[in-house]
Amino acid sequence: MNKRNVSRAWAITLMGLGGLLTVGGSGEIANALVPGLLPDTPEIPFMAKHHSEPILRGWVLIANLLHLGCAWIFARAGLGLWRDEVQGWRRVPAAALIMAASALLGTAVCACYLLPLPSDPKAFAASGALGIMMLTSTVILVALMSLLRFAALRRLRREQY
Repeated sequence: MNKRNVSRAWAITLMGLGGLLTVGGSGEIANALVPGLLPDTPEIPFMAKHHSEPILRGWVLIANLLHLGCAWIFARAGLGLWRDEVQGWRRVPAAALIMAASALLGTAVCACYLLPLPSDPKAFAASGALGIMMLTSTVILVALMSLLRFAALRRLRREQY
């Protein structure tokens, strides 16, 4: 692949990531601000706590506002790369670091509400599955953001010389 095709592939990836974060973050913010917008899942008490617990609700709002900011950075970087502007990479490492830190902190905040696991077998299974899914997605997100950060820093170093 030539350099232009690689830049276009990165551009599409970053703009897509920005779009996904915008849709997801906007939906989460709307759901946190307007209880009942999305149906609650009564068999998973943790999901109901998103509306009843002020700390968890606050975290959802803060984290998703951060994610919207990162979405803008990723989309703007992708647009810059599409136009062959080197400075498109400049903000990507910071946004990737913010996303990874947000995932780690979010896991810690959410773990406070998932633990101890409920004694009811049905709620236990649902909360346990949610916990495993949350940990798995955090590990994947942190790994991907670390790779993205590394790629951006490497590209910036190469462009300096």
